[in-house]
Amino acid sequence: MSDFNPPPGWPVPRDWVPESNWKPDPKWPESPPGWNFWVPKKLKMHPVDLSREIELGPVSALQLSKLTELTDGSADAIAWHICHLASETKSRPLTTYLSMQDQVSSALLEARRRIYENLMEGAEAWIAGLATGSAEWIAATDTVSRISESQKKFLNRAQQRLISVIEASGSTVTTEQQPKKQKPHPAEFTLRARPATATGNSASKERHVAGYVMIVLLIVLVVGGWVVSQIS
Repeated sequence: MSDFNPPPGWPVPRDWVPESNWKPDPKWPESPPGWNFWVPKKLKMHPVDLSREIELGPVSALQLSKLTELTDGSADAIAWHICHLASETKSRPLTTYLSMQDQVSSALLEARRRIYENLMEGAEAWIAGLATGSAEWIAATDTVSRISESQKKFLNRAQQRLISVIEASGSTVTTEQQPKKQKPHPAEFTLRARPATATGNSASKERHVAGYVMIVLLIVLVVGGWVVSQIS
């Protein structure tokens, strides 16, 4: 199942699906090169607000699935910012991402702090207020242990999510996912039908292509690092 993926700067409601004859406002910005207007539902970006501290309420009432949502939402927020920059510089989102690794790392660390700093302080206070060895203390200790484990896995999960949504949004160009023109102005936008879910040989072929792309990127990064080390 695919969802409509509006480019940065297009003020459309979340989860909105355009009619087949819909056209965007000509005043809206151009999409980044290679932008995919349809993406798998699970890879559509749903950013959280990272401009403020994130309050999760009492630790005792926390649903641990909320931490997974926040991890993915934080990655989506950073990925969305990267897509905005790609749109402004007329670059592919993946190219923009690869050019700002230090900034991405700093942003992920700050996102983790905003999610877990107050949460862990509250967790410690919660356990301290319970009788050691009691059923409540054992349950609380188990919950806090799960929260701590989630904190440790945050960077890895967020990084994987960030790369996945950026690749889905704009690393490739296909005739089914793109308007007719390579760099369409909104006034020239033609909405294509929502692509069918790939199956069988088609899905296998796409996985092979994605694998080749990642291998090439790894080679570029390794060679680039070696060249920089030689220059330094």
